[in-house]
Amino acid sequence: MLNKIKQYRHAAVMLILLLFTAVFTQSCEEFEYSPYEVRLRSDEKDINKRNIEQLLKLNISPTDTLRFVLTSDPQGFYYENEILVEHINQQKGISFVMIGET
Repeated sequence: MLNKIKQYRHAAVMLILLLFTAVFTQSCEEFEYSPYEVRLRSDEKDINKRNIEQLLKLNISPTDTLRFVLTSDPQGFYYENEILVEHINQQKGISFVMIGET
């Protein structure tokens, strides 16, 4: 029996090394610390800052009326979200839409 163990030891070591290599090279650049982690492109960063700059370019005086829509995240109810967007697009004078997280 000892001879059989010695005979297959090399094959077992090679199999373990192969599995180890396969597991750890499979996840290169794809590892996520959290299922909610997102890697943003540079054009997807600083959205609030860019939008605030656009609002400031409108030169709205403190006495002007600013109309906006506040809604919440649709949570997967995309059809209802489409209806909401259609309704908002029909409104006159809306400056921007704010989407709150629920």
